Amino acid sequence: MASTAANHVQQCAEKIAKAVFIARGVTVTKEHRLAINIETLLKAVPDEPWAEKLKPMAPYDDYATTSRYPSTIGKLSAGPAPDELDDDIEKVRRLLDAARTEFMPNYEPSPPKPTRPQGK
Repeated sequence: MASTAANHVQQCAEKIAKAVFIARGVTVTKEHRLAINIETLLKAVPDEPWAEKLKPMAPYDDYATTSRYPSTIGKLSAGPAPDELDDDIEKVRRLLDAARTEFMPNYEPSPPKPTRPQGK
């Protein structure tokens, strides 16, 4: 389950990066790796503040496909530690809210929901 949640963190950060590309007039590619997308963004817009905001999510590139496809030894990745994952889910949620505010100023986000029951 943690690897699936990590995949969703990566997907959310990737989609935010693509929204930044569109907002800044940068050509959107089929590239899925956030680290590469950040490099591309910085080449096009060297002082882009979203690049720094998205960098902490780049390690989640490892979960872009591993939650869906077995490794060479036939096992799915276990995913990050639950506490780390919870922190990063909250970080990406804040990034999404910031992107909505900047790129969709009339959008009203829903209140955050717990990611999992406390103590489990």
